[in-house]
Amino acid sequence: MTKSIEIRDAHEHNLRHVNLSIPRDSIVVVTGVSGSGKSSLAFDTVFQEGQRRFVESLSAYARQFIGRMKHPEVESVRGISPTISIDQKTVNRNPRSTVGTVVEILDHYRLLFARLGVPHCPDCGRVIQAQTVDQIVDNLYVSDEGKQITVMAPIVQERKGEYRKELAELKENGFVRARVDGTIYRLEDVPALVRYEKHTIEAVIDRLTLERKNMSRLREALEGALKLTDGKLVSFLLAAPGAGNAGGPLLGGHGHVQRMRRGRKNTACRARSWLAPSAAFPFRNWNRGSSALTTRRDVAPPVRVWAKATSSI
Repeated sequence: MTKSIEIRDAHEHNLRHVNLSIPRDSIVVVTGVSGSGKSSLAFDTVFQEGQRRFVESLSAYARQFIGRMKHPEVESVRGISPTISIDQKTVNRNPRSTVGTVVEILDHYRLLFARLGVPHCPDCGRVIQAQTVDQIVDNLYVSDEGKQITVMAPIVQERKGEYRKELAELKENGFVRARVDGTIYRLEDVPALVRYEKHTIEAVIDRLTLERKNMSRLREALEGALKLTDGKLVSFLLAAPGAGNAGGPLLGGHGHVQRMRRGRKNTACRARSWLAPSAAFPFRNWNRGSSALTTRRDVAPPVRVWAKATSSI
């Protein structure tokens, strides 16, 4: 790839056989009085030629939906890549808009990184592997055996609404408790949720102590939580040994957790990290990237988020 874009004999509109070299990987500003040919050079020559070449590189099937593009009035343009043009009269008035959001290429980049990227632990740098239910169980017993655990299925995560229907369905399906905005309630005691505030709702699947005799029970609880979330997500509340009966000290406990879509675990250093959403990619809160768990430890046990997966992305 050349270090500049070489334009020879550009005579589009009012350009008078212009020859110039535009450096690549730099911010280049084209200035001049009205009618001097700024737009003819930037939009009708450079952008038009870059777009035309990109379209010609597509398959014949794809080109039939786009149509033939006009060749600009120029002898040659060398060193040009596919181009993107943003009109200064864009209808998007959002002050937080960027080039990536306006042209919607950022959505494709996010999907690309989520599908093809290999997640690494931010602490030790090793690859974070996907886990099956059995692996999650084994890792829990390695790191937290003897502790009391509450297995939960996240139903709503930081979204606005009253969610009366979802809570009613949980009760109809035989669930007794749910963790709503950091507090565990019996379903009949859940307070009315403010419609225009964000809420997090997790169905309590089971509460038990991480002992060997409860291994099959824990596995069933994990499978039930994953079934409730379509095989994507499960969360835990952990309490120190001897904190009372399983789940007792957790009732009414408040806490805050930053939670994302899919979890992986690095079995080398047992550090937990979270990846941003991939498929659905509701592309909100992307700039959090992979981040460590944040928890108010003074008022609640830590919450850990895991996901079932059979292969890494």
